[in-house]
Amino acid sequence: MEYQEHNATTSGKDSAGTPEDLPLPIELSLDGGTREGKPLTFSKTLRLLPGKRLVGSGSWGSTPVLIKLFYGRNPEKYWRREDRGSRILQSSPAAAPKLLHSGQVPGEDWFIVILEWVDEAQTLDQSWSEAPDDDSREQLVHQLLEHVADNHRSGVLQNDMHFSNFLLAKGVIYSIDGAQVREINQLRKSQAFRNLAQLFAALPLHMQPKIPRLYQHYQRTLGALVGHAPSQEILN
Repeated sequence: MEYQEHNATTSGKDSAGTPEDLPLPIELSLDGGTREGKPLTFSKTLRLLPGKRLVGSGSWGSTPVLIKLFYGRNPEKYWRREDRGSRILQSSPAAAPKLLHSGQVPGEDWFIVILEWVDEAQTLDQSWSEAPDDDSREQLVHQLLEHVADNHRSGVLQNDMHFSNFLLAKGVIYSIDGAQVREINQLRKSQAFRNLAQLFAALPLHMQPKIPRLYQHYQRTLGALVGHAPSQEILN
């Protein structure tokens, strides 16, 4: 959801009780202090869940960042999910934005996750809608399946496979939502199948006959990652 951008500058306790009530830009001081003598600045809202979460772009010193603010009822619970998932994604060979900071905002009942901004990126659903034909869309699914195979080989499950939870930038797909990410020591084939089923269910009806071919691409990718022949079973 888009949220109207304002021009006034404010900070912390001087205004209303939640970040969404504050005019933009919002300047925040964190436990880590400033970067290059400058506080964290939340400049533009990208997504709003009223009373719960505010996601936007900004800067920390000279570093462009993606900022996720959690507030309202039981914000620590939702922040912990995001924090845990973001840290899991950092350990996977599949691409994810670098986690720069995570914790409580000093003096507030808010929690924050700060990720490095990915340049020249758009969500995968944007790339999908702009693709000129189904062949291009199938290639996008191939790239996403390669990303998912990287995660599966590392025991990482993204349980919300919506295309808006992935970015595409310069040919690389990034996972950007940690809230539904889990780490499993020994990923079973049934778990991987259910995860892939979420992805395939999002495809339009006319592309569903291609699912067997797409699954074969996933299998070949998974096999290549561990040096096995494509026909050999990888997951238990």
